[in-house]
Amino acid sequence: MGPDALRKPYYSKGASPLSWAVAVIAPIVAIAVSAASVGASVLPFLVVSCVAGIVFGTLVFYYLSPNWAKVALAVVFFGGMAALSLSGSRWLGGMPVGLSGSITGAILGAHLRYFTDHRHARRPNRGAASLLVQWSNGRKEYEEREATAESLEEKISSLDGKTATIVSALRGPARMDFCGDARGAMVVFYNPDTTDEGHWSFLASPGAVGPSLDVVIGDLKGSYARRETTTLEPALVAARRFASAGDADSSLSWKTSPNVLDRRPLPM
Repeated sequence: MGPDALRKPYYSKGASPLSWAVAVIAPIVAIAVSAASVGASVLPFLVVSCVAGIVFGTLVFYYLSPNWAKVALAVVFFGGMAALSLSGSRWLGGMPVGLSGSITGAILGAHLRYFTDHRHARRPNRGAASLLVQWSNGRKEYEEREATAESLEEKISSLDGKTATIVSALRGPARMDFCGDARGAMVVFYNPDTTDEGHWSFLASPGAVGPSLDVVIGDLKGSYARRETTTLEPALVAARRFASAGDADSSLSWKTSPNVLDRRPLPM
């Protein structure tokens, strides 16, 4: 079965505590300052403007990519100001409050989109006896359902440590990630049941010595001890076993620890 294009998650992380603080404080301050300047009688008008901004920002940043969302926000804000100014509408006075509300909405919408995307990514492939392979090439992500062992090996062998750095294999609740450069250092992660974060393992190279190696995984470059890395041939052995049985090859050395999850900069 051929590969299908996947929508790349719009956001790699959720809103920070500072972002949430801005989301809460910004509209309150904007409403308070405007009401103090004009008078408390306009408070309902300001609240409506703020709510409208929050709703608009939430919808735009949830449904559109970050770049298009920013463009839409700028177009609506500046276009709205120009139109209201030319028409002499009293709603022009609510634009600053509406903008602060849209910032709150942007933070909320982006966080909701992050939560939605990554909740989907965390959902195990339970009940599926077939092999699902996911990989990326630059900014595009793909998947192949009912993949074969040969297809998985081909994807792993194509890792170049630059634009192609991740191949993930899923079978039932189990998952195995192949990361790095097929011509150099690689890191392989495995979990028999992704609902348990404490069961992550990495394919180890016992006795390997020397300086740490840099391994590119997606947009990140991590430094790994040599014992935490492997090379193409052991990775392919692991891939063949996973493709056929959905588990780890016992002839290889696997290191299991709750700390492995911290070394794995990938969504669940």
